[in-house]
Amino acid sequence: MLSRVIEIGETIEFSGKAVVCLASDPNIMKKTGKILHTAWIADKFHFRDVNGRHHLNPFCLKRMLLMTGHTWLASVMPEFVRIPSWFIAAMFHKFY
Repeated sequence: MLSRVIEIGETIEFSGKAVVCLASDPNIMKKTGKILHTAWIADKFHFRDVNGRHHLNPFCLKRMLLMTGHTWLASVMPEFVRIPSWFIAAMFHKFY
């Protein structure tokens, strides 16, 4: 599974493009204090990775299906279907 994550992962330049876009944004103060994913920034500022790839939001169900090897199911899943952030938080929370 790790090799699949590396295969569909972002390049270092993609993160750099995201930083440049945020630094040049006149409304940057509206984004302070938040966790912003590079894929979300790429969607908002309309840029792609240096290899031409369009990276999906980490909360995108299609991306999760691709990462786990369910390529057929991912091919029919629309990109707008998202996993709620509260669900992700609940999955990684340790209940005592």
